[in-house]
Amino acid sequence: MADRTKNPRAPVFPLQQAIEYGTQIYTEARCSTVDVDVAAVALGYKDSRNGAAQTKIGTLRYYGIVEGKGKGKIAVTEALQDFTFSPHASGKWEVAKTFLEAPSVFKSILDQFDGNVPADAVVKMFLLKEVGFVDPKKADLVIKVFRESLSFLESLAPSDLPEEDKDEIDVDPLPDDTAPGKKEEKALNNTPEVPAGLDSIPIRLPKGRKAWLAIPEDFSDEDKVVIKTQIDAIWVE
Repeated sequence: MADRTKNPRAPVFPLQQAIEYGTQIYTEARCSTVDVDVAAVALGYKDSRNGAAQTKIGTLRYYGIVEGKGKGKIAVTEALQDFTFSPHASGKWEVAKTFLEAPSVFKSILDQFDGNVPADAVVKMFLLKEVGFVDPKKADLVIKVFRESLSFLESLAPSDLPEEDKDEIDVDPLPDDTAPGKKEEKALNNTPEVPAGLDSIPIRLPKGRKAWLAIPEDFSDEDKVVIKTQIDAIWVE
């Protein structure tokens, strides 16, 4: 269990915005090591003592867009340069994927759900119970920033990307039974109906198949043990 005394560090704005900020610094300094004040000025601030400037630069470091080069010194990483000048869509996608996985909180979400990110309520529970967030509002912000970053990555995916790479990071849409034709569509896709108040979590199976778990918002460690016991009982029967 993570330290529960404070919220873990995480990006406060999505990846697309971070790349734009990183590009502002790159325009001024390329990949040279510069004083952090130079980076702050490139971002539109008087110096790095500004709190907003510190927050921006900190988030850029979480993504791996800039890196520390000693006390008071930073540099834009070559990864941003690779992203900017890559002649191929697949190259941009690969670099952006590296940026997305760099923040430890984002990597924890991707690893926990094997790339199949479930509904916000399930992710929020994971952040609060396992990752160590103590402020639910901070957890909500992380989820929002993460989903926007993930959507940006998906927008970069080239059409000729191998299927195994496309499946590596996937977001299952939230159920919306009110839209016209949704129930018929779900029936055609053989997706089970999820009872009200529950969130469905996809479980990948061999040969491209999926199983689904319907999880209540107040899911606990005790519930987890019960589910494991029930699954073992099914196989015994």
